[in-house]
Amino acid sequence: MIRVLAFYGQRPGGRFDFDYYAKSHIPLVQKRLSGFGLVSAHLERGVGGVEPGAPPKYAAIASYVFKNVDGFQKGFATHGAELMADVPNYTDLEAIIQINDILA
Repeated sequence: MIRVLAFYGQRPGGRFDFDYYAKSHIPLVQKRLSGFGLVSAHLERGVGGVEPGAPPKYAAIASYVFKNVDGFQKGFATHGAELMADVPNYTDLEAIIQINDILA
């Protein structure tokens, strides 16, 4: 199993529409990538840092679990342009993407 993570950093005046992401983008991803081994999708909102009152480093973190990296890559090669075209509908923040093996 792998997890694809999208980290959306904080920026003054940055916009992230959590409602749109949860109700529109995740269902679109599920519809397009379930046949490529997508197992689950999650969205998290940053609420703070370790120190009391510290702001979160990331406004949002989205994660997608896939059966394997090959499935993700094939699915993204097939539907990535459509999924990326949806990004302006929910954010103007830049995402950092990372793929991880799930070990435990």
